[in-house]
Amino acid sequence: MDGNTAKRISRKQPPAKIGRKPVFFIILTVTIVSASASFLVTNFKAFLAFRILNGTITAALFTLTLVIVLELVGPENRGLVNAIPNLSWAVGLSILPLIAYLSRHWVILGFACTSLAVLMLGYWKFLPESPRWLVSHQKYEEAANTLMRIAKMNGKNVNRQDILKKIKILGEKVQEEEKEEGTKNNVLDLFRYPNLRKKFFIVTFCWAANDLVYFGLQYNLPNLEGNPFVTFFVLTIVEFPGLLSIWYLMEKWGRRWSSAFFLGLAGFACLVVAVMPEDVPHVAVICSVIGKFASTSSYMAITLQGSELYPTPVRSIGLGISSTAGCATNIMAPYIVYMATFGKYIPFLIIGLVAVLASFCGTFLPETLDEILPQTVQDGETFGKNQKYFSMKWKRSASAPTEEQNPKV
Repeated sequence: MDGNTAKRISRKQPPAKIGRKPVFFIILTVTIVSASASFLVTNFKAFLAFRILNGTITAALFTLTLVIVLELVGPENRGLVNAIPNLSWAVGLSILPLIAYLSRHWVILGFACTSLAVLMLGYWKFLPESPRWLVSHQKYEEAANTLMRIAKMNGKNVNRQDILKKIKILGEKVQEEEKEEGTKNNVLDLFRYPNLRKKFFIVTFCWAANDLVYFGLQYNLPNLEGNPFVTFFVLTIVEFPGLLSIWYLMEKWGRRWSSAFFLGLAGFACLVVAVMPEDVPHVAVICSVIGKFASTSSYMAITLQGSELYPTPVRSIGLGISSTAGCATNIMAPYIVYMATFGKYIPFLIIGLVAVLASFCGTFLPETLDEILPQTVQDGETFGKNQKYFSMKWKRSASAPTEEQNPKV
């Protein structure tokens, strides 16, 4: 590990008092407690309050997990670590119909699912604190220990004293830069700069559109013919080829066009149902399967795009807001699905139009594959300005700069 490697972990992060790791487990504990409490209360208002808390805190847990992962891995592994949790989600959903079939009661089903989250508390021993956060808070000894642990896992032989010395120098430099700037980065930075603002709104819109397609098709299950357990399983099993496809294509074609293509495919699949006669057999099921396949792919892409486009100082904030917008859309999805009572084509029409529009907007995001990623807000403002609209990365370049070679990646 060289000086550049140490330097890239020393960039400023949004203020935090106790670190990423403790916050992760606090949020995880609240998630488990709020979910369990919602299954035990007998008052509907109390149930509603606990479910709102659980949904909100679960979204925060996802965002924080994504931030922690990004701060621990290099650019060549971002696609992989983004694929793993999405594949794990698909595995859980595939098992869910069987658990629901065996449970036959929503309370038993809820506790069965929540019990799996309890196992995540065992991650405490394995999850390291973010080296970036440790350095930014002058916890140099702990940062050195974390880096030595990472180096050991990667099979790298490094000198601890040398790493500690470099960390201290860089940490002191960061403190001096913060004193000179005199201000802290905050959420307003996402709106203050025009290019960064444009990317923020496009990422957020695409994120929300993906959630609408994904959960809208899932909630629309009762309006489809066939056994609901089997149909749910089919809608879930198609996520595996979708995730594997987007993982491969993002590394070969880049993030932008892969994301836009699959989101557009999901939208067009929904529009086919909207324009086809309702008496055509199985068309809604087939197009729902295609839409779920495509929306799963584009969702994985847009989360990675957001994490790579938001500059480091506001990455947590940006991802949090985009994720919240997706949750808000998720709340709207059941009401859109309910409109099927007036016509089964209506949910597909609304979802399809939103997805196609978001797909078009997504083409205006800059490509991030093999690019030096933004670390400062100013980097985020200038990032992608020189890219051409129809540019495409066909494959990862062997000579492209890596995070080890350039600390700004």
